[in-house]
Amino acid sequence: MQQSTQLEHYEEKRRSLLENICQVNAIANVEGKGRNDFNIALLLRSEELLQTAESLRYSRAVTKLATNVRTTFDAYRVLMRHY
Repeated sequence: MQQSTQLEHYEEKRRSLLENICQVNAIANVEGKGRNDFNIALLLRSEELLQTAESLRYSRAVTKLATNVRTTFDAYRVLMRHY
């Protein structure tokens, strides 16, 4: 039961981080092109696709897009740790 609680806590922290990333990105872009549509559902689906991509033989485009989503999240997370 504790593992389930820890997983829920972890997912809530990731969701909160993504919400903050979207807010910063939308505000920081002075030309008004900041995006705020990068949400937890997109990240979770991308991770799911990457876990099954090889066995289901998704196209390279799908795999590349899912990889980019995951890489973007990881890069933001590293950047936030820096500051």
